[in-house]
Amino acid sequence: MFSFSLNNFIFTIIFSLLIILAGHFLWNYLRDNYTTKKTKNIIHGQIEKYQKIIEQIQGQSINDEFLNEKDVQDLNNDLAAFANGL
Repeated sequence: MFSFSLNNFIFTIIFSLLIILAGHFLWNYLRDNYTTKKTKNIIHGQIEKYQKIIEQIQGQSINDEFLNEKDVQDLNNDLAAFANGL
């Protein structure tokens, strides 16, 4: 009687595992064959970002309006005085 219940218990465990594995493989099969795969093109997006950055850099002009002619002349005189003092 004990061996019958032990055999029944082992059979139930094996049968349950087989059902779980069959369900798992069926789920994977259905997922792989009947759904569309999501792909993300990372490289193309990075190239676009890089090109936008390059366009922004090339589009910027250097703005020298913060110095007027008098300030530039004063800086040149200071630099010349410093160079002569060395």
